[in-house]
Amino acid sequence: MIARGDYPVLTVRQESLIADPRAELAVMCDFLGVEAPGDYLDACAAIVFPEPHQTRALLEWSDEQVAAVQQVIAAHSFFSGYGFTDC
Repeated sequence: MIARGDYPVLTVRQESLIADPRAELAVMCDFLGVEAPGDYLDACAAIVFPEPHQTRALLEWSDEQVAAVQQVIAAHSFFSGYGFTDC
């Protein structure tokens, strides 16, 4: 479980990845113990979307479903700053 610290966990915020994909990808690779040469980071960074995609807008959500998502968000500190309607 993340909250108990049972396993190492790296939290990556979408906004950070979009703002500086190369740096965030380097952090991810380091966390995983994977070598990350510059050309690899450049190639990966080049395919990161330039802005968030709201795929949740492709479906209709019931009030109950939205409430369930909001409960999960509220229950976990790593979701701090996010909400169902946030970008």
